[in-house]
Amino acid sequence: MENVRAEGWENHIVNFNKCLRPRTIDIEGRNPFQTGSGHGYIGRMTHCVDGEFTRSVAYGTRHVANYVASARCGSRSCRSYRPAGVSYQTHGLRSRDIYSVDDTVVGGDSSGWSHGNTTYAGDYGYRILRPRYYGTNNGVLARCGSTGTRIIDPRFTPQPRAWRCRASRQT
Repeated sequence: MENVRAEGWENHIVNFNKCLRPRTIDIEGRNPFQTGSGHGYIGRMTHCVDGEFTRSVAYGTRHVANYVASARCGSRSCRSYRPAGVSYQTHGLRSRDIYSVDDTVVGGDSSGWSHGNTTYAGDYGYRILRPRYYGTNNGVLARCGSTGTRIIDPRFTPQPRAWRCRASRQT
């Protein structure tokens, strides 16, 4: 998928299910119709392997990139402005070796990156390389039994709440 623009959509602009090497380049979403419970995503990969979101741009969305039970997938050079939820998220259903490279979050009061999900379970291995976060919450939140969160060369503003690990019951 390349060069897609959407405004006021429901659910996901791009949703890959059981795909090998799914790719997006230059997907843009502005002001989704709603941002609660499964709505307002730029992209989701479910049971995918070796996928990538590249240069997605999001305004007011719930998630730029969301991974469910996927492996070796990631995002690269994506930007999120005024997000309504965590911009880059592993969803807590045992995703493995997910990555984020040179992604940015500007504004909003949600975490920029989240590894795991308290409703479901943990994920394994999230490499976050050169993240840029300019918001008012935790830059990165690792939770629910997730392991292997690596944050390399972060630029987070403000600094006091840059990242946080939270333990909770793993299902």
